[in-house]
Amino acid sequence: MTIAVAERIEVTPRAKALAIIRTRAGRLALVVVFTGLMAGLQMSHWWAIGICLALTSAFPQHRRAILLPAAAAFALLMPAVDFTVLSELAPQHAASSLLRMWSIALPIVWAIAFAYLWIIHRFPKSIVARRPVTGLIAILLLLMAASAAPLKGAAWVIVTSMTMLFAQYLWFFAYWVTENLSRDKSKAIVRTGFWRPFWGFTAVPYGKGANYLERVEAKNDDDLATSQMKGFKLLIWAIVLTSMIVLVNKFVYRVPPATSLTRLPDPGLVVLSNPVIPTYPMSLEAMQAGTPYSLPMRWAALLLYFVMRVAGLTAWGAKVIAIARMAGFNAFRNTYRPFEAPTIAEFYNRIYYYFKELLVAFFFYPTYLRYLKKWPRVRLFIATLAAAGFGNWLFHFLRDQDLIYRHGFWNALWMYRSYAVYALILGSAIGISQLRTIANKQKHPRGVAKLRAFAVIMFFYILISTFEEPNTRHGLGDYLNYCIALFVP
Repeated sequence: MTIAVAERIEVTPRAKALAIIRTRAGRLALVVVFTGLMAGLQMSHWWAIGICLALTSAFPQHRRAILLPAAAAFALLMPAVDFTVLSELAPQHAASSLLRMWSIALPIVWAIAFAYLWIIHRFPKSIVARRPVTGLIAILLLLMAASAAPLKGAAWVIVTSMTMLFAQYLWFFAYWVTENLSRDKSKAIVRTGFWRPFWGFTAVPYGKGANYLERVEAKNDDDLATSQMKGFKLLIWAIVLTSMIVLVNKFVYRVPPATSLTRLPDPGLVVLSNPVIPTYPMSLEAMQAGTPYSLPMRWAALLLYFVMRVAGLTAWGAKVIAIARMAGFNAFRNTYRPFEAPTIAEFYNRIYYYFKELLVAFFFYPTYLRYLKKWPRVRLFIATLAAAGFGNWLFHFLRDQDLIYRHGFWNALWMYRSYAVYALILGSAIGISQLRTIANKQKHPRGVAKLRAFAVIMFFYILISTFEEPNTRHGLGDYLNYCIALFVP
Protein backbone atom coordinates (compact mmCIF):
# COMPACT_ATOMS: atom_id res chain seq x y z
CA MET A 1 0.00 0.00 0.00
CA THR A 2 2.72 2.47 1.02
CA ILE A 3 4.92 1.50 -1.94
CA ALA A 4 2.02 1.92 -4.38
CA VAL A 5 1.28 5.42 -3.07
CA ALA A 6 4.96 6.31 -3.33
CA GLU A 7 5.06 5.10 -6.94
CA ARG A 8 2.00 7.19 -7.83
CA ILE A 9 3.65 10.26 -6.32
CA GLU A 10 6.83 9.63 -8.31
CA VAL A 11 5.06 9.72 -11.66
CA THR A 12 2.92 12.82 -11.10
CA PRO A 13 3.41 15.55 -13.73
CA ARG A 14 4.73 17.93 -11.08
CA ALA A 15 7.29 15.39 -9.90
CA LYS A 16 8.43 14.80 -13.49
CA ALA A 17 8.71 18.53 -14.12
CA LEU A 18 10.73 19.06 -10.95
CA ALA A 19 13.05 16.19 -11.90
CA ILE A 20 13.76 17.89 -15.23
CA ILE A 21 14.28 21.33 -13.68
CA ARG A 22 16.78 19.86 -11.21
CA THR A 23 19.21 19.49 -14.10
CA ARG A 24 21.17 22.41 -15.54
CA ALA A 25 19.80 21.79 -19.03
CA GLY A 26 16.25 21.69 -17.68
CA ARG A 27 16.72 24.94 -15.80
CA LEU A 28 18.12 26.70 -18.85
CA ALA A 29 15.26 25.42 -21.01
CA LEU A 30 12.78 26.80 -18.48
CA VAL A 31 14.60 30.15 -18.51
CA VAL A 32 14.29 30.30 -22.31
CA VAL A 33 10.51 29.75 -22.11
CA PHE A 34 10.24 32.20 -19.20
CA THR A 35 12.17 34.84 -21.17
CA GLY A 36 9.88 34.38 -24.15
CA LEU A 37 6.84 34.94 -21.93
CA MET A 38 8.43 38.11 -20.53
CA ALA A 39 8.92 39.35 -24.09
CA GLY A 40 5.25 38.64 -24.82
CA LEU A 41 4.30 40.67 -21.76
CA GLN A 42 6.37 43.59 -23.11
CA MET A 43 8.45 43.68 -19.94
CA SER A 44 11.21 46.26 -20.04
CA HIS A 45 14.68 44.79 -20.79
CA TRP A 46 13.33 41.26 -20.78
CA TRP A 47 16.42 40.09 -22.67
CA ALA A 48 18.76 41.39 -19.94
CA ILE A 49 16.63 39.73 -17.26
CA GLY A 50 16.81 36.51 -19.27
CA ILE A 51 20.62 36.70 -19.36
CA CYS A 52 20.77 37.19 -15.58
CA LEU A 53 18.41 34.27 -15.01
CA ALA A 54 20.44 32.07 -17.34
CA LEU A 55 23.58 32.85 -15.32
CA THR A 56 21.95 32.24 -11.93
CA SER A 57 20.41 29.01 -13.25
CA ALA A 58 23.60 27.70 -14.84
CA PHE A 59 25.80 28.65 -11.89
CA PRO A 60 23.54 28.67 -8.80
CA GLN A 61 26.52 28.23 -6.49
CA HIS A 62 27.76 31.66 -7.64
CA ARG A 63 24.36 33.36 -7.35
CA ARG A 64 25.55 36.02 -4.86
CA ALA A 65 28.52 36.91 -7.06
CA ILE A 66 26.19 37.36 -10.06
CA LEU A 67 23.73 39.60 -8.18
CA LEU A 68 26.13 42.51 -7.66
CA PRO A 69 27.19 43.10 -11.30
CA ALA A 70 23.60 42.43 -12.36
CA ALA A 71 22.33 45.13 -9.98
CA ALA A 72 25.00 47.53 -11.28
CA ALA A 73 24.08 46.77 -14.89
CA PHE A 74 20.38 47.37 -14.26
CA ALA A 75 21.19 50.63 -12.49
CA LEU A 76 22.37 51.80 -15.93
CA LEU A 77 19.81 49.94 -18.06
CA MET A 78 16.82 51.02 -15.95
CA PRO A 79 18.10 54.12 -14.14
CA ALA A 80 16.03 55.55 -11.32
CA VAL A 81 16.26 59.00 -12.88
CA ASP A 82 13.27 60.86 -14.31
CA PHE A 83 14.71 61.98 -17.66
CA THR A 84 11.43 63.68 -18.57
CA VAL A 85 11.87 66.07 -15.67
CA LEU A 86 15.59 66.51 -16.36
CA SER A 87 14.98 67.33 -20.02
CA GLU A 88 12.15 69.71 -19.15
CA LEU A 89 14.16 71.68 -16.57
CA ALA A 90 17.62 71.46 -18.16
CA PRO A 91 17.26 74.64 -20.30
CA GLN A 92 16.67 76.69 -17.15
CA HIS A 93 20.03 75.50 -15.81
CA ALA A 94 22.07 75.65 -19.04
CA ALA A 95 22.40 71.86 -18.96
CA SER A 96 20.53 70.59 -22.04
CA SER A 97 23.68 69.10 -23.59
CA LEU A 98 24.96 67.59 -20.33
CA LEU A 99 22.19 65.18 -19.36
CA ARG A 100 24.35 62.13 -20.06
CA MET A 101 26.46 63.10 -17.07
CA TRP A 102 23.75 61.71 -14.80
CA SER A 103 25.66 58.43 -14.52
CA ILE A 104 28.40 60.18 -12.51
CA ALA A 105 25.83 60.51 -9.73
CA LEU A 106 25.41 56.73 -9.37
CA PRO A 107 28.81 55.86 -7.80
CA ILE A 108 28.56 59.00 -5.65
CA VAL A 109 25.23 57.83 -4.21
CA TRP A 110 26.66 54.38 -3.52
CA ALA A 111 29.70 55.97 -1.87
CA ILE A 112 27.41 58.04 0.35
CA ALA A 113 25.70 54.83 1.50
CA PHE A 114 29.02 53.18 2.41
CA ALA A 115 30.21 56.34 4.17
CA TYR A 116 26.97 56.44 6.12
CA LEU A 117 27.38 52.83 7.25
CA TRP A 118 31.00 53.56 8.23
CA ILE A 119 29.82 56.46 10.42
CA ILE A 120 27.31 54.15 12.11
CA HIS A 121 30.05 51.61 12.81
CA ARG A 122 32.57 54.24 13.90
CA PHE A 123 30.19 56.12 16.20
CA PRO A 124 27.72 53.51 17.52
CA LYS A 125 26.31 55.85 20.19
CA SER A 126 25.64 58.75 17.84
CA ILE A 127 22.14 59.85 16.90
CA VAL A 128 22.80 58.57 13.37
CA ALA A 129 23.52 55.07 14.70
CA ARG A 130 20.45 55.17 16.93
CA ARG A 131 18.17 56.53 14.18
CA PRO A 132 19.76 55.29 10.93
CA VAL A 133 16.60 55.53 8.78
CA THR A 134 15.82 59.05 10.00
CA GLY A 135 19.36 59.99 9.01
CA LEU A 136 18.87 58.62 5.50
CA ILE A 137 15.68 60.65 5.09
CA ALA A 138 17.57 63.72 6.30
CA ILE A 139 20.25 63.14 3.65
CA LEU A 140 17.57 62.96 0.96
CA LEU A 141 16.00 66.21 2.19
CA LEU A 142 19.43 67.89 2.11
CA LEU A 143 19.93 66.68 -1.46
CA MET A 144 16.50 68.07 -2.37
CA ALA A 145 17.50 71.42 -0.90
CA ALA A 146 20.80 71.35 -2.83
CA SER A 147 19.05 70.51 -6.11
CA ALA A 148 16.73 73.49 -5.56
CA ALA A 149 19.74 75.83 -5.28
CA PRO A 150 20.65 78.04 -8.28
CA LEU A 151 23.02 75.52 -9.84
CA LYS A 152 24.06 75.50 -13.47
CA GLY A 153 25.41 73.03 -16.00
CA ALA A 154 27.02 69.78 -14.86
CA ALA A 155 26.63 70.62 -11.16
CA TRP A 156 22.84 70.83 -11.53
CA VAL A 157 22.64 67.59 -13.54
CA ILE A 158 24.75 65.63 -11.05
CA VAL A 159 23.10 66.97 -7.88
CA THR A 160 19.57 66.53 -9.25
CA SER A 161 20.39 63.02 -10.48
CA MET A 162 21.86 62.18 -7.08
CA THR A 163 18.61 63.30 -5.46
CA MET A 164 16.49 61.18 -7.80
CA LEU A 165 18.72 58.15 -7.38
CA PHE A 166 18.90 58.45 -3.60
CA ALA A 167 15.09 58.62 -3.42
CA GLN A 168 14.80 55.34 -5.33
CA TYR A 169 17.52 53.63 -3.27
CA LEU A 170 16.34 55.08 0.05
CA TRP A 171 14.46 52.06 1.39
CA PHE A 172 16.99 49.57 0.01
CA PHE A 173 19.63 51.52 1.95
CA ALA A 174 17.32 51.51 4.98
CA TYR A 175 17.15 47.70 5.03
CA TRP A 176 20.89 47.50 4.33
CA VAL A 177 22.08 49.78 7.15
CA THR A 178 19.68 48.35 9.75
CA GLU A 179 20.73 44.79 8.87
CA ASN A 180 24.45 45.62 8.85
CA LEU A 181 24.87 47.35 12.19
CA SER A 182 27.54 44.78 13.08
CA ARG A 183 31.17 45.44 12.12
CA ASP A 184 31.25 42.69 9.50
CA LYS A 185 32.10 44.97 6.56
CA SER A 186 32.64 42.11 4.11
CA LYS A 187 29.07 40.92 4.59
CA ALA A 188 27.80 44.46 4.00
CA ILE A 189 29.64 44.60 0.67
CA VAL A 190 28.24 41.26 -0.50
CA ARG A 191 24.73 42.41 0.38
CA THR A 192 24.94 45.38 -1.99
CA GLY A 193 23.77 42.94 -4.66
CA PHE A 194 20.32 43.34 -3.08
CA TRP A 195 20.26 47.09 -3.84
CA ARG A 196 17.53 47.30 -6.47
CA PRO A 197 18.31 43.76 -7.73
CA PHE A 198 17.57 42.93 -11.35
CA TRP A 199 14.02 41.91 -10.41
CA GLY A 200 13.26 45.04 -8.33
CA PHE A 201 12.42 48.06 -10.50
CA THR A 202 10.61 50.28 -7.97
CA ALA A 203 11.37 52.21 -4.80
CA VAL A 204 9.73 49.40 -2.79
CA PRO A 205 12.20 46.57 -2.05
CA TYR A 206 10.44 43.45 -3.36
CA GLY A 207 11.90 40.78 -1.14
CA LYS A 208 12.63 43.24 1.67
CA GLY A 209 16.28 43.21 2.72
CA ALA A 210 19.11 40.70 2.59
CA ASN A 211 18.07 38.97 5.83
CA TYR A 212 14.79 37.79 4.33
CA LEU A 213 16.21 36.95 0.90
CA GLU A 214 19.01 34.91 2.45
CA ARG A 215 16.41 32.90 4.39
CA VAL A 216 14.37 32.07 1.27
CA GLU A 217 17.37 31.46 -1.00
CA ALA A 218 17.58 27.99 -2.60
CA LYS A 219 20.17 25.90 -0.80
CA ASN A 220 20.28 22.97 -3.24
CA ASP A 221 18.96 21.75 -6.60
CA ASP A 222 15.67 20.61 -5.08
CA ASP A 223 15.02 24.02 -3.53
CA LEU A 224 15.94 25.76 -6.78
CA ALA A 225 13.65 23.53 -8.85
CA THR A 226 10.74 24.20 -6.49
CA SER A 227 11.42 27.95 -6.51
CA GLN A 228 11.64 28.11 -10.30
CA MET A 229 8.50 26.06 -10.77
CA LYS A 230 6.63 28.49 -8.48
CA GLY A 231 8.13 31.42 -10.36
CA PHE A 232 6.98 30.05 -13.70
CA LYS A 233 3.44 29.46 -12.41
CA LEU A 234 3.37 32.98 -10.99
CA LEU A 235 4.31 34.44 -14.37
CA ILE A 236 1.43 32.50 -15.93
CA TRP A 237 -0.87 34.13 -13.37
CA ALA A 238 0.57 37.53 -14.37
CA ILE A 239 -0.26 36.71 -17.99
CA VAL A 240 -3.87 35.91 -17.06
CA LEU A 241 -4.25 39.21 -15.19
CA THR A 242 -2.51 41.18 -17.93
CA SER A 243 -4.85 39.61 -20.50
CA MET A 244 -7.80 40.83 -18.45
CA ILE A 245 -6.32 44.35 -18.37
CA VAL A 246 -5.78 44.22 -22.15
CA LEU A 247 -9.39 43.19 -22.75
CA VAL A 248 -10.77 45.94 -20.52
CA ASN A 249 -8.51 48.55 -22.13
CA LYS A 250 -9.50 47.47 -25.62
CA PHE A 251 -13.22 46.79 -25.31
CA VAL A 252 -14.32 48.86 -22.29
CA TYR A 253 -12.00 51.86 -22.21
CA ARG A 254 -11.40 51.64 -25.98
CA VAL A 255 -7.79 52.71 -25.71
CA PRO A 256 -6.30 53.87 -29.05
CA PRO A 257 -4.46 51.10 -30.97
CA ALA A 258 -1.09 52.87 -30.78
CA THR A 259 -1.21 52.83 -26.95
CA SER A 260 0.07 49.96 -24.83
CA LEU A 261 -2.81 47.78 -23.70
CA THR A 262 -0.92 46.04 -20.89
CA ARG A 263 -1.21 48.91 -18.41
CA LEU A 264 -3.89 51.32 -17.29
CA PRO A 265 -4.35 54.38 -19.54
CA ASP A 266 -2.61 57.49 -18.24
CA PRO A 267 -5.21 60.30 -18.29
CA GLY A 268 -2.47 62.85 -18.90
CA LEU A 269 -1.19 61.06 -21.99
CA VAL A 270 -4.05 59.04 -23.49
CA VAL A 271 -7.25 60.57 -24.86
CA LEU A 272 -10.18 58.13 -24.84
CA SER A 273 -13.12 58.57 -27.17
CA ASN A 274 -16.53 57.15 -26.27
CA PRO A 275 -15.51 54.45 -23.75
CA VAL A 276 -18.19 52.01 -22.60
CA ILE A 277 -17.32 52.98 -19.01
CA PRO A 278 -15.21 56.10 -18.43
CA THR A 279 -12.06 55.95 -16.40
CA TYR A 280 -12.29 57.42 -12.91
CA PRO A 281 -10.15 60.48 -13.87
CA MET A 282 -12.49 61.08 -16.85
CA SER A 283 -15.54 60.90 -14.59
CA LEU A 284 -13.85 63.18 -12.08
CA GLU A 285 -12.99 65.76 -14.73
CA ALA A 286 -16.50 65.63 -16.16
CA MET A 287 -17.89 66.45 -12.74
CA GLN A 288 -15.34 69.21 -12.32
CA ALA A 289 -16.44 70.68 -15.67
CA GLY A 290 -20.10 70.65 -14.62
CA THR A 291 -21.17 67.83 -16.96
CA PRO A 292 -21.21 64.79 -14.67
CA TYR A 293 -21.98 61.28 -15.80
CA SER A 294 -25.09 59.58 -14.45
CA LEU A 295 -25.03 58.20 -10.92
CA PRO A 296 -24.72 54.53 -12.01
CA MET A 297 -21.88 55.48 -14.37
CA ARG A 298 -20.06 57.39 -11.63
CA TRP A 299 -20.15 54.26 -9.46
CA ALA A 300 -19.16 52.04 -12.40
CA ALA A 301 -16.17 54.26 -13.20
CA LEU A 302 -14.90 54.16 -9.62
CA LEU A 303 -15.56 50.44 -9.17
CA LEU A 304 -13.75 49.50 -12.38
CA TYR A 305 -10.90 51.86 -11.46
CA PHE A 306 -10.48 50.04 -8.16
CA VAL A 307 -10.63 46.57 -9.74
CA MET A 308 -8.15 47.54 -12.44
CA ARG A 309 -5.78 49.04 -9.89
CA VAL A 310 -5.87 45.80 -7.89
CA ALA A 311 -5.36 43.72 -11.05
CA GLY A 312 -2.49 45.95 -12.20
CA LEU A 313 -0.76 45.83 -8.83
CA THR A 314 -1.20 42.07 -8.60
CA ALA A 315 0.13 41.50 -12.13
CA TRP A 316 3.12 43.76 -11.57
CA GLY A 317 4.02 42.14 -8.25
CA ALA A 318 3.59 38.67 -9.75
CA LYS A 319 6.08 39.51 -12.53
CA VAL A 320 8.68 40.83 -10.08
CA ILE A 321 8.41 37.94 -7.61
CA ALA A 322 8.34 35.43 -10.48
CA ILE A 323 11.76 36.72 -11.58
CA ALA A 324 13.07 36.57 -8.00
CA ARG A 325 11.90 32.96 -7.70
CA MET A 326 13.47 32.05 -11.02
CA ALA A 327 16.73 33.52 -9.68
CA GLY A 328 16.52 31.15 -6.71
CA PHE A 329 14.78 33.28 -4.08
CA ASN A 330 11.44 31.73 -3.15
CA ALA A 331 9.99 35.00 -1.89
CA PHE A 332 6.41 35.46 -0.75
CA ARG A 333 3.91 36.84 -3.27
CA ASN A 334 3.34 40.58 -3.19
CA THR A 335 -0.45 40.25 -3.45
CA TYR A 336 -2.11 37.20 -1.93
CA ARG A 337 -5.88 36.63 -2.10
CA PRO A 338 -6.87 40.09 -0.87
CA PHE A 339 -10.59 39.52 -1.49
CA GLU A 340 -10.57 36.70 1.07
CA ALA A 341 -9.46 39.11 3.81
CA PRO A 342 -11.89 39.17 6.77
CA THR A 343 -10.99 42.69 7.95
CA ILE A 344 -9.86 46.07 6.63
CA ALA A 345 -6.45 45.57 8.24
CA GLU A 346 -6.01 42.12 6.72
CA PHE A 347 -6.91 43.39 3.24
CA TYR A 348 -4.11 45.95 3.55
CA ASN A 349 -1.72 43.19 4.65
CA ARG A 350 -2.53 41.12 1.57
CA ILE A 351 -2.84 43.71 -1.19
CA TYR A 352 0.75 45.07 -1.21
CA TYR A 353 2.80 42.87 1.08
CA TYR A 354 6.26 44.36 0.56
CA PHE A 355 5.10 47.94 0.95
CA LYS A 356 3.27 46.94 4.13
CA GLU A 357 6.43 45.24 5.40
CA LEU A 358 8.44 48.41 4.70
CA LEU A 359 5.97 50.48 6.73
CA VAL A 360 6.00 47.96 9.55
CA ALA A 361 9.80 47.80 9.71
CA PHE A 362 10.56 51.53 9.58
CA PHE A 363 7.47 53.18 11.08
CA PHE A 364 5.32 50.72 13.05
CA TYR A 365 7.97 48.99 15.16
CA PRO A 366 10.02 52.11 15.97
CA THR A 367 6.84 53.77 17.26
CA TYR A 368 5.42 50.68 18.95
CA LEU A 369 8.65 49.78 20.79
CA ARG A 370 9.42 53.29 22.06
CA TYR A 371 6.24 55.06 23.03
CA LEU A 372 3.04 54.67 25.10
CA LYS A 373 4.06 51.40 26.72
CA LYS A 374 1.55 51.88 29.55
CA TRP A 375 -1.41 52.10 27.15
CA PRO A 376 -1.26 49.01 24.91
CA ARG A 377 -4.37 49.74 22.81
CA VAL A 378 -3.47 53.38 22.25
CA ARG A 379 0.08 52.25 21.51
CA LEU A 380 -1.11 49.84 18.83
CA PHE A 381 -3.38 52.44 17.24
CA ILE A 382 -0.72 55.19 17.17
CA ALA A 383 1.93 52.83 15.79
CA THR A 384 -0.47 51.73 13.05
CA LEU A 385 -1.30 55.34 12.24
CA ALA A 386 2.43 56.14 12.11
CA ALA A 387 2.92 53.35 9.55
CA ALA A 388 -0.18 53.21 7.34
CA GLY A 389 -0.79 56.93 7.79
CA PHE A 390 2.37 59.03 8.12
CA GLY A 391 4.81 56.47 6.68
CA ASN A 392 2.53 55.82 3.73
CA TRP A 393 2.24 59.55 2.99
CA LEU A 394 5.98 60.21 3.45
CA PHE A 395 6.99 57.34 1.17
CA HIS A 396 4.86 58.61 -1.72
CA PHE A 397 5.78 62.25 -1.21
CA LEU A 398 9.52 61.48 -1.32
CA ARG A 399 9.05 59.12 -4.25
CA ASP A 400 6.99 61.45 -6.46
CA GLN A 401 9.70 64.06 -6.84
CA ASP A 402 8.47 65.35 -10.20
CA LEU A 403 5.96 67.52 -8.32
CA ILE A 404 8.74 68.96 -6.19
CA TYR A 405 10.96 69.78 -9.17
CA ARG A 406 8.18 71.25 -11.26
CA HIS A 407 6.30 73.19 -8.57
CA GLY A 408 8.68 73.60 -5.65
CA PHE A 409 8.81 71.82 -2.28
CA TRP A 410 6.05 73.75 -0.50
CA ASN A 411 3.69 73.74 -3.47
CA ALA A 412 4.21 69.98 -3.86
CA LEU A 413 3.55 69.55 -0.15
CA TRP A 414 0.25 71.40 -0.57
CA MET A 415 -0.66 69.29 -3.60
CA TYR A 416 -0.22 66.20 -1.43
CA ARG A 417 -2.91 67.30 1.02
CA SER A 418 -5.45 64.96 -0.59
CA TYR A 419 -3.11 62.01 -0.15
CA ALA A 420 -2.57 63.09 3.45
CA VAL A 421 -6.33 62.84 4.01
CA TYR A 422 -6.34 59.43 2.31
CA ALA A 423 -3.46 58.20 4.48
CA LEU A 424 -5.05 59.56 7.66
CA ILE A 425 -8.36 57.83 6.95
CA LEU A 426 -6.62 54.61 5.92
CA GLY A 427 -4.30 54.50 8.93
CA SER A 428 -7.16 55.22 11.34
CA ALA A 429 -9.39 52.57 9.77
CA ILE A 430 -6.65 49.93 9.90
CA GLY A 431 -5.91 50.82 13.52
CA ILE A 432 -9.58 50.52 14.48
CA SER A 433 -9.84 47.25 12.53
CA GLN A 434 -6.92 45.79 14.49
CA LEU A 435 -8.45 46.84 17.81
CA ARG A 436 -11.79 45.29 16.82
CA THR A 437 -10.04 42.04 15.85
CA ILE A 438 -8.36 41.92 19.26
CA ALA A 439 -11.66 42.63 21.00
CA ASN A 440 -13.32 39.80 19.04
CA LYS A 441 -10.47 37.47 20.09
CA GLN A 442 -9.31 36.84 16.51
CA LYS A 443 -12.63 35.27 15.45
CA HIS A 444 -13.16 35.38 11.68
CA PRO A 445 -16.71 36.02 10.41
CA ARG A 446 -18.64 33.19 8.78
CA GLY A 447 -21.72 32.87 6.61
CA VAL A 448 -23.79 36.06 6.37
CA ALA A 449 -21.34 37.84 8.68
CA LYS A 450 -18.53 37.05 6.26
CA LEU A 451 -20.48 38.51 3.31
CA ARG A 452 -21.29 41.59 5.36
CA ALA A 453 -17.63 42.01 6.29
CA PHE A 454 -16.60 41.67 2.64
CA ALA A 455 -19.14 44.33 1.62
CA VAL A 456 -17.87 46.73 4.29
CA ILE A 457 -14.24 46.17 3.28
CA MET A 458 -14.93 46.73 -0.41
CA PHE A 459 -17.11 49.77 0.23
CA PHE A 460 -14.39 51.34 2.37
CA TYR A 461 -11.49 50.75 -0.03
CA ILE A 462 -13.48 51.72 -3.13
CA LEU A 463 -14.62 54.95 -1.50
CA ILE A 464 -11.20 56.09 -0.25
CA SER A 465 -9.61 55.25 -3.60
CA THR A 466 -11.11 58.55 -4.79
CA PHE A 467 -8.39 60.36 -2.78
CA GLU A 468 -5.50 58.05 -3.58
CA GLU A 469 -3.70 59.73 -6.47
CA PRO A 470 -2.81 63.42 -6.09
CA ASN A 471 -2.12 65.36 -9.29
CA THR A 472 -2.02 68.91 -10.58
CA ARG A 473 -5.48 68.75 -12.20
CA HIS A 474 -7.57 67.88 -9.14
CA GLY A 475 -7.67 69.10 -5.58
CA LEU A 476 -9.05 67.87 -2.29
CA GLY A 477 -12.39 69.59 -2.98
CA ASP A 478 -12.80 67.70 -6.27
CA TYR A 479 -12.35 64.35 -4.55
CA LEU A 480 -14.77 65.28 -1.76
CA ASN A 481 -17.37 66.44 -4.28
CA TYR A 482 -17.07 63.15 -6.16
CA CYS A 483 -17.59 61.18 -2.96
CA ILE A 484 -20.68 63.20 -2.10
CA ALA A 485 -21.98 62.83 -5.66
CA LEU A 486 -21.86 59.05 -5.31
CA PHE A 487 -24.86 59.37 -2.96
CA VAL A 488 -26.69 62.19 -4.77
CA PRO A 489 -28.57 61.48 -8.05
